[in-house]
Amino acid sequence: MTDFDPGILRPWLDEHEGYAASIKRTDPRFEIAKEMLGIIAVARESLRPSADSTANYIQNKEIIQQLAILRDKAEHTVKGKQK
Repeated sequence: MTDFDPGILRPWLDEHEGYAASIKRTDPRFEIAKEMLGIIAVARESLRPSADSTANYIQNKEIIQQLAILRDKAEHTVKGKQK
């Protein structure tokens, strides 16, 4: 994963949405992926257009932290068990 500017939320959401959407229903990480997609959906609803086409500074830090924690949890989940 590349480093993201937390002030520009849309690319960060896109990257995590792609990751979460790639997890299949039969994967033990599916519940985590659903939670990630829920956070992303709420964040997208909160975005407002700005003059430079970037996300306004909504609760970016909290959103980024939540998604990072969930992604880390998903990446460390193996066959339904956490490492």
